[in-house]
Amino acid sequence: MMGLKIRLFDGEPIEKALRRLKKLVEREGIPKEMRSHIHFVDGTEIRRAKRFKKRFKAREARLHAQMADGTLSIKSLDKAKRLFWKRTGKP
Repeated sequence: MMGLKIRLFDGEPIEKALRRLKKLVEREGIPKEMRSHIHFVDGTEIRRAKRFKKRFKAREARLHAQMADGTLSIKSLDKAKRLFWKRTGKP
């Protein structure tokens, strides 16, 4: 990251100069870079979240398949999801 310079012209309102500065900062990508440095996420956390999401989608797909086949006695999807979460102990 290199320094940014903005030149104020004679008689230029400060609001206009600030708008130019904001545009320059956005173009340089500084806010995006700062957000990435705010919270470091460890690689194991990312992999753990991916595994959980994969398991969750598989369980939900199985639930939908059981409802489509008629093997699940519950007709309401909301009720089935509530029972599913109660059984698994997640939110």
